[in-house]
Amino acid sequence: METTYRIYGINDYTSVIEDSLEKHDLHDAAFAIKMLLTEGITNAFKHGNHCDHKKSINVHVKSKITSIMKEVTIIIGDCGKGIYDLPKVTDMNEEKLLEEAGRGLFLIKHYSDKVQVSNNALHIYKKIQRRKYEIDSN
Repeated sequence: METTYRIYGINDYTSVIEDSLEKHDLHDAAFAIKMLLTEGITNAFKHGNHCDHKKSINVHVKSKITSIMKEVTIIIGDCGKGIYDLPKVTDMNEEKLLEEAGRGLFLIKHYSDKVQVSNNALHIYKKIQRRKYEIDSN
C-alpha cells in the first residue's frame, strides 16, 4: 500500500497523519507514527522550507506486510538544500535537551528503526510487530 500527499505549510498535516494511520492500518503503532510524521513534517516546514507556506512538503507513506511484521517507509521531502550531517544533528545530551532546536530529528531517530537522508528528503523506516491474531489468520 502506498499513499502520497502534498501539503503547503503545516495546517493540513494532521489530516495526513490520520489518513495514513487509517489507510495503512497503523493504529498499533499510532503514537510512534504520529511522532515520526509530526516531527518530520514540522522539520521540513521549519528548516527546509523556512516557514514558507508557498513551498510544498511531499509525504510518501508505504507499508508492506510480511509474515510477522508490518514494514513502514515514510519519505518526507521539502524545498530545502538537505541535511548533510545527520549524526551531528541527531546527537542529544542533557545540555542540548532544552535548546530551541534539535529534538525533532533526535525523536525521529529514537522512534524509528532507521533514518537516512537523500538530498532534501528524509527516509524513515519503522517495523511494527503484527498482532498475534493477524499472524494466526494467515
